[in-house]
Amino acid sequence: MSEMLGYTEPAMIFGVGETDLAVDERLLGLFRLWNRKRGDRALPARADLRPEELKPWFGNLIVLDVIGGGADFRYRLVGVNVVRQAGFDMTGMLLSEYPIKDVLPYFFATHREVVRRAQPAFGEHNPRVALVRKRRRLILPFGEDGKTVDRTMTANYAIELVREPDRYL
Repeated sequence: MSEMLGYTEPAMIFGVGETDLAVDERLLGLFRLWNRKRGDRALPARADLRPEELKPWFGNLIVLDVIGGGADFRYRLVGVNVVRQAGFDMTGMLLSEYPIKDVLPYFFATHREVVRRAQPAFGEHNPRVALVRKRRRLILPFGEDGKTVDRTMTANYAIELVREPDRYL
């Protein structure tokens, strides 16, 4: 059963199910893969997913390592489409170093809630980057022990662009 939790940004849906994701086949497909991989565990391990299985989503994925139970998060991977649309690459950096400071409380709150609940979340938001007015995202939790979230994977899709990104970036 899904539950909505509102912040100053648009609400995120936690405890996401297939019906919540029916609006976006791309996110629904990734959720189904995540769900299959977790089996009877609360969480799959990131190693349960092979890179070739993630190919349809690669350019739109962000993988974050959880640091100190959610005190911060490190960008392990940022997909090329996300980088092009944002105009900057956060790979290797901390979430606390994100250059658009007014979205940090929202980003921290949603990721910390995913860590706390150990459940996927879904929502739409304005990332306040140059080329994207609205982005739809699915945040999936992963845990090596099957219970404790140590990594998140977010699929991000721009659903309202200000303009197309430059091809040379």
